[in-house]
Amino acid sequence: METAKNTRIVVTGSANSGKSAFCDCIRPLFPDNGFEWIEVSDPEDILPLHPDAIVQVVDCRDLDESMVITPQLIDMHQNLALALNYYDKLTATDHNLDTKQLSRLLGTPVHVINALTGSGISELANTIEKSLHDHKQQSRHIHVEYGRDTEEAILELRHALIDSRHKHPQSEEILKGVSMRHLAIRLLENPHRAMRLMQDLPDLEEIEKKASLLRNKLERELGESVASIIHENRHGFIHGALEKTLHHSDDNSDHTTLEKIDSVLTNRWLGFPILIGILYLVFQCTFSLGSHPQQWIANGIDLLCAWLSSSLPEGWFSSMLIDGVVQGVGAVISFLPNIIILFFFISLMEDSGYMARAAYLMDGIMHRVGLHGRSFIPMLIGFGCNVPAIMAARSINDPKDRTLTMLMIPFMSCSARLPVYMLLVSAFFARYQALVMISIYLVGILLSILFALIMKRTRYFRKGDEDYVSELPKFRRPTLRNTGLHIWERVADYLKKISTVILYASIIIWALYYFPRNEKLTEPYQRQIDQLYQVEVDGYITSNDVQMAGRMIDSLSMEMDAVQKEHSVLASIGRWMEPVMKPLGFDWKMNVCVLTGLPAKEAIVSTMGILYRPTHPDATLNETLRQSQVFTPLSAYAFMVFVLLYFPCVATVATIRREIGRGWAAFTVIHSLILAWLMAFAIFQIGTMVM
Repeated sequence: METAKNTRIVVTGSANSGKSAFCDCIRPLFPDNGFEWIEVSDPEDILPLHPDAIVQVVDCRDLDESMVITPQLIDMHQNLALALNYYDKLTATDHNLDTKQLSRLLGTPVHVINALTGSGISELANTIEKSLHDHKQQSRHIHVEYGRDTEEAILELRHALIDSRHKHPQSEEILKGVSMRHLAIRLLENPHRAMRLMQDLPDLEEIEKKASLLRNKLERELGESVASIIHENRHGFIHGALEKTLHHSDDNSDHTTLEKIDSVLTNRWLGFPILIGILYLVFQCTFSLGSHPQQWIANGIDLLCAWLSSSLPEGWFSSMLIDGVVQGVGAVISFLPNIIILFFFISLMEDSGYMARAAYLMDGIMHRVGLHGRSFIPMLIGFGCNVPAIMAARSINDPKDRTLTMLMIPFMSCSARLPVYMLLVSAFFARYQALVMISIYLVGILLSILFALIMKRTRYFRKGDEDYVSELPKFRRPTLRNTGLHIWERVADYLKKISTVILYASIIIWALYYFPRNEKLTEPYQRQIDQLYQVEVDGYITSNDVQMAGRMIDSLSMEMDAVQKEHSVLASIGRWMEPVMKPLGFDWKMNVCVLTGLPAKEAIVSTMGILYRPTHPDATLNETLRQSQVFTPLSAYAFMVFVLLYFPCVATVATIRREIGRGWAAFTVIHSLILAWLMAFAIFQIGTMVM
């Protein structure tokens, strides 16, 4: 064999895995001069040795426990190979391991060996030598995921380490050959051991302080030590890898209760019905539990409007405050209880580990469209907000898969679209609220998969498939603190958007809807109103007549206001769009709602609160929508699908532009508008013919 000088290879593994016997077998296969084989029991001792390659000897008699250090070795981003020892003991129990699939999942060579007889060791020796010459051909780097909160802390600490390396030339030399991600993980998990690599770092005290703050924050939120959290996620990674590659015997009597539950939740036939059933319960609870506080908020807004109306003199200012600010913002804020309830359940599913099972279920579908289960994680995040979901897709190593995943994320129904769905679903689909909501979410998922299938057949995205591990962490008991923090993050974002984008949009919409004022149009109505007021002042009528006159004044005032607004700037804009949007069943008010939803989808609800004013004082927005001449269950569903698909919010487009370029951002805008129009057109036209 051709050799390299000063090559250091570390052999590690669990106790009694056969490390010493392996070293005795492999040393004679390499020339004595230039190779140093070092046996290490503790993975923490590996990096200070600055190895050129690492070999993990895996005890197949207890794969789960023996491989728990594998994710830690993968995180080191070194040349790594796995040697499966005692494999005959595994097959003797009617178990079978797909080593080729395991190698693809872990991104590292995997060989079956026998450390006693030397079987398979020469093949592994050849692999090691090749990896020393060309690391890329032998392995690919993958990330082991440690959960959303932990990953955010790792990313923040990693950036601090990178900044330190850029600021100080000596840091570059100290941290040479060390993965910044791995070092960040070690600082959170076991800071005292990590100091061995960083003791001469100029910014050591500052980085140690940051790591301590992040560690304490995580432990307060999650209710357990960071070391325990990372250890559990490593178990989950290995559990997910073995779930795909280890074929069990028919006898599962040795499985624990949780393992049996897991096998049901991740079953290809039972898993999806269970997932849909859980989503149905979540949406049903969101509507039923949220309806009462939602109504309380709506009643409070009505009382506030009545008080302002009686306290302020008539004019543009009172109209702006009541019709623009209170009605517009109030229409959005009334859905806050539903948002809180929905994200409470989503947080429970995430923190308990069930969301990881959902991603595992989707892994097979992702593979069929040429992606992998890891692409589904950013898509899941997209149900909260598309912007952090697109940023989460950075963890996908392949640039084409990363780009395609980012392009698929806008198909996911983010929380900004949720108030629109809730308003229309509660107004037109009261008996089937949860089912209609699930159908909207499924439309987005199915269209994203169809989109990926089409894009994968284009020249740019066509390539071979790669396998990734779908982590299956242990089930955990969610902590009240962490659940509360997740909910508060969403609520704070929602309130921030209401106090900025929605407020400004509501005032602009009101102004475009209020002006210009044409006195010639309102003169006949104003004359009748003045006459009725004069009758009341003269006092020659009974109290019943006074009440009737008051109702007539209210009615004439609303008609006068409607005539004025029919000739507003906003109405002109909406009617200008009618030739394009009328085939979808949209009127000019719906067209305007589509326009105002461009900066933020919540603005659609505030616009409806302004445009669809109640026809009588006690009417709700839901009732007004049902009484409108255009909105029907069919047009409402077409409108929801259009809102789901058309132009993502400005922040999402800006994030796509920043992450993958201006061209893909423009492509997202164009294809989303075309697809939204086609889908809404098909739903409305086919539905009209059928009904």
